[in-house]
Amino acid sequence: MLSLTLELLVEDVSITLDWYRQVLGFETLFMSPEVSTPTFARIKRGTAEIMLFRRAEFAREIPSFTTPPIGGTFVLYFEVNDIHKLWDSVQTYASIIQPLHATDYGSTEFTIQDCNGYHLMFGERNQ
Repeated sequence: MLSLTLELLVEDVSITLDWYRQVLGFETLFMSPEVSTPTFARIKRGTAEIMLFRRAEFAREIPSFTTPPIGGTFVLYFEVNDIHKLWDSVQTYASIIQPLHATDYGSTEFTIQDCNGYHLMFGERNQ
């Protein structure tokens, strides 16, 4: 395997793009279509990339995506530098699942929920 890129099922790509841009500072690499309501987008911050695919179109390719709840039961884990700065910038704009805390395995972490219900955990290894 060469890499892993997450592709998230979302109801509204535009709303999701706005959330990831405004709250976490992601940039849009690609969006389709570019002029009307997007059905697909690829976003990036640092080396982290995520693809967003609107449920209606994704379910045409994978019919089992028609009915499950969006958000899932997994966590997207982002390794970051300067977690305190990131925490300060997002805590008032995001739904907090787990506040900033030290772990017993040598990291400082926090978890938020995005506008679709996905859990995003951010961690920095302690020196």
